Amino acid sequence: IEVLNLRGNINDLNEFRDPNCIKVVCDNKGNALYFSRESIPTLSILDKVPMQKQVCVIPFRRNFLIDYTKMKPTPLEIAESIDMMRVLENGRRVFMVPTKYETHAVDTRRDADLVERLLEEDYLTNKYIESI
Repeated sequence: IEVLNLRGNINDLNEFRDPNCIKVVCDNKGNALYFSRESIPTLSILDKVPMQKQVCVIPFRRNFLIDYTKMKPTPLEIAESIDMMRVLENGRRVFMVPTKYETHAVDTRRDADLVERLLEEDYLTNKYIESI
């Protein structure tokens, strides 16, 4: 494994349709097949295939990261505006590790407001603040 990434479940259609949520579909071994800001897989098969998203916790092996910096941006990476497409388009794999934890990307002011509100309500955040 040269690159891995976390993947989480998408639990509602609003998030599934949100272009700021990067959707991912994987093969049977957990390797990413495709990433998109569009709704993938198609809505017509959602009862058979889970809606999943990239969580963006992405460790790389050092040598791969050196290789990646030498790779030029690729057509699908540019079209989707997703850097992981560069990995796939160069024939490399991204192993996707499932997480059971609910996650929220922060790409817009609305996202930031949501995460700030969640942090204010979070037990561990409050324990951390108390310890300072």
